[in-house]
Amino acid sequence: MLKDKWVITTTLAISLVLAGCSTGDAANTESSEGAAASSATPAAEQVITITNTGELASLDNAISADNSSLVVLENANEGLYRVGDDGAFELGIAAEEPVVSEDGLEYTFKIREDANWSNGDPVTAQDFVYTYQKIVDPATASPNINKLYPLKNAEAINNGELDKAELGVEAIDEKNVKFTLGNPTAYFKDLLGTSSYLPQNHQVASELGSAYGTNSENTVYN
Repeated sequence: MLKDKWVITTTLAISLVLAGCSTGDAANTESSEGAAASSATPAAEQVITITNTGELASLDNAISADNSSLVVLENANEGLYRVGDDGAFELGIAAEEPVVSEDGLEYTFKIREDANWSNGDPVTAQDFVYTYQKIVDPATASPNINKLYPLKNAEAINNGELDKAELGVEAIDEKNVKFTLGNPTAYFKDLLGTSSYLPQNHQVASELGSAYGTNSENTVYN
């Protein structure tokens, strides 16, 4: 069980605007406010604090399904796609739109070179392979398994019929990952923007095992 209340802080690049009061005329007021704003130096650390009203079950997206945990996961992490200001999915840590095979079964993504984890590690293709294999592994008993069923062999692996290495996800190299589907899935790119498809730092998560995601110290974000 996690701490009773979590407060997650996310570093954001924000600008500070100083509003002042003046007894002078409107022109002087605008002038003084403009001077104050232009001379203001933002604090070295830019922090926004979000309070979550519910207790978190886990920040391991392979096993988390409660709304409180998902709110934190989706605010602190980014997948290949993310939700944009207009509510539609847009590119996240994907450098560009994927190369899709003519039969619609293969999607190859390039991960942004500047995509990093909060501990400084780069986000790699192996992070996706590790996480998705973890979710479909029957030993995980993931409540989110059905969302990965479009991936080739996902259901058979979860039923214990195939090894998780047979899952339709492959690290071509450090920054290129390929997904192979069992059948064409028109909404697959939308699925990639959901919490179930968020990657995990495979080195950290594999080292921590079941302790991963149990508190903020045992979790890394991207």
